[in-house]
Amino acid sequence: MGKNAQSTPSRRAGAATLLGVVVSALSCGAASAQDFYKGKTVGVFIGSGPAGSYDNFGRLAARHMGRFVPGAPAFVAQNMPGAGSIQVANYVYNIGAKDGTVLGLMSPSVTVIQTFPGARYEAAKFRWIGRITTNSNVTYALRTSGLTTIDDAMKRDVLLGATAPSSPLAFQTRAINHIAGTRFKLVLGYADAAASLLALERGEVEAVTTAWNTLKTARPDWLASGKVNILLQYGLSRHPELPDVPVAGEMGKTEADRQQLQVFMNAADVGYALMAAPETPEDRVAILRTAFDAMTRDAEFQQDAARIESGLAPLNGAKLEQLIKDTSAMSREVRDRALRTLTSD
Repeated sequence: MGKNAQSTPSRRAGAATLLGVVVSALSCGAASAQDFYKGKTVGVFIGSGPAGSYDNFGRLAARHMGRFVPGAPAFVAQNMPGAGSIQVANYVYNIGAKDGTVLGLMSPSVTVIQTFPGARYEAAKFRWIGRITTNSNVTYALRTSGLTTIDDAMKRDVLLGATAPSSPLAFQTRAINHIAGTRFKLVLGYADAAASLLALERGEVEAVTTAWNTLKTARPDWLASGKVNILLQYGLSRHPELPDVPVAGEMGKTEADRQQLQVFMNAADVGYALMAAPETPEDRVAILRTAFDAMTRDAEFQQDAARIESGLAPLNGAKLEQLIKDTSAMSREVRDRALRTLTSD
């Protein structure tokens, strides 16, 4: 009993020493995480060519986010188009640095594209940093084509310009053809949205599908002069700026139709978002998410977004990650039925 009593101070001293080591280690870890980005460069890889919505939002984030990351690293935007964003997704997931210095911005249809040949990633395993805004694609035709409403595209074949077969602009069109009975004939191979717009101007195609933001920023004169008619918007609800344009999610006549459309149209909610590799350390994910949230609340950032006509609808990384996990968990039966539409003309 006496011996135990004499050894108690020694045990207490040992415990105190151990506690001090743990606290010190935790403090050093926190300090290390906060200091990591000092002097570093963070690459923001954009899954499209210049001048489209992907590019606008990727560069918008690159211009501002470094101000909110401890150590003020340089953020540098770089275009990496290819295969409807598969190239940039594969790069961030498999090749780029896993330390929080490589971010990507890819197609909002990330959960569908992962099922395509050549895709080597799992959308739910990316570390999602945050969404800048939602995405709304629109199909529009030159007024001189005689196409005034979506009903006109059900009466005759309509040539529609698109990029890769894996582009959401292509598979959303196939979905609408298959489910709603439109008669769009895809003309594939255009490099990006800018090339599609030129094809429409040259008369190579009668209609194109791009992001609503792309049309507003790249061809505002078309809207002001009424040069184009907007036939359809893609999503499950109407964009507030397009209250009179039918939305693809309304075109499902049965519950099975609506489930199929949900697979393709949930991209509107995923939107334009930044992601990092699955192996990115948790403390750096936290730093990037905190910086992203602060950036989207910043007046200078908001003014820059307004200057390029980029509406904002931010969503924090944790909620976005859960949204993508929920979408990825959709039943195989529903997903397989929906994906069969991708081979329909």
